[in-house]
Amino acid sequence: MVGAIGVEFSLEYLHLVQLAHGASGVRLHACASAPLPSPFEDLLEAPQEFRKLVQGTLAKARFSGRRCVVAMPSSLTRVMSVNYQVNPGQGEAAAIGQLLKDRIGDVLADFVVDYLPIHPDSNSRDRASLIAMCRKDTVLRYLDLLRGCHLKPEVMEIGPVAIKRLVDSIQGPGAESAALVVNCGRARSFLTLISRGRVLSDDVVDFGEDTVMEQLARALDMDTEMAFGMLQEAELGASRPDPHTRTVLEIIRPELNKLVREIERGLVYAASESRGVDDAKVFLIGSLARWHGADVLLTDLVRHEVKTIPDPLQPFLRVGVDVTPESGRPELAIAAGLALRDFHHV
Repeated sequence: MVGAIGVEFSLEYLHLVQLAHGASGVRLHACASAPLPSPFEDLLEAPQEFRKLVQGTLAKARFSGRRCVVAMPSSLTRVMSVNYQVNPGQGEAAAIGQLLKDRIGDVLADFVVDYLPIHPDSNSRDRASLIAMCRKDTVLRYLDLLRGCHLKPEVMEIGPVAIKRLVDSIQGPGAESAALVVNCGRARSFLTLISRGRVLSDDVVDFGEDTVMEQLARALDMDTEMAFGMLQEAELGASRPDPHTRTVLEIIRPELNKLVREIERGLVYAASESRGVDDAKVFLIGSLARWHGADVLLTDLVRHEVKTIPDPLQPFLRVGVDVTPESGRPELAIAAGLALRDFHHV
């Protein structure tokens, strides 16, 4: 059985991943990535450019069928945690709808809203959910453009749900420990907290690879491309770093401390949810997963083990399967989680 194609537009790339299930289990069927020629918001207004990008990326690998599971780009989606009460005889959706209408008024009709209960088994009137909101016209435009590429969108999700599904596949069914996923991007990062099969929070962090590059370039009076190369050569996790690495660490540490503080805050929340049990797993994906020894460095700074997921497709690779260069990219995590939807409980 070949699953649906996971489709994710990140800030800079289009990522496509497709998995299949056979006698050897779930395996990679096809994957491809391509840089965006312009920001996603501009692509929505340029159907021909959008079609050229999607169809060209599909042609890079042997994708089967055109069913797809789609993520709404984070730049156009507002995700927030809300607390509310459910009155007797009132459903969860109605309570959330009333809360949002009280907050933003009649314009609520202009949005598509989805929610994930944080404590779905709660018997209390006091509830909490993770809410995702996106403008309805944007969603419809996006789906129409995908159909214009001969794709068949079956489900639209948000990034945290895809990440949860990927973490579930890594930790195995029934995992009791919480997982804090640090997804670092070029401009900003996201911290997604998952516990007992639930997404508890998804927070935007003012930390990105570009800021670190600019800081390094400014301190050493070089362009950002040279700074990026210098960072790639540094062994950040070395117990006895060489002079080159020491220089890099000295410059980037103040910026890294911003991320460290957010991770520490996430771990405190995870501990409160697990009644003080300090067993949360911290996974690193995204741009920082490419830095040599970033997980070791963060482990030292946070004083809590951080594990890198350098290749989210590695669990699905099988001997004899063609592996494209894109399959080793940590940025494929969300697309891989989307593609797992058909096999989540297989």
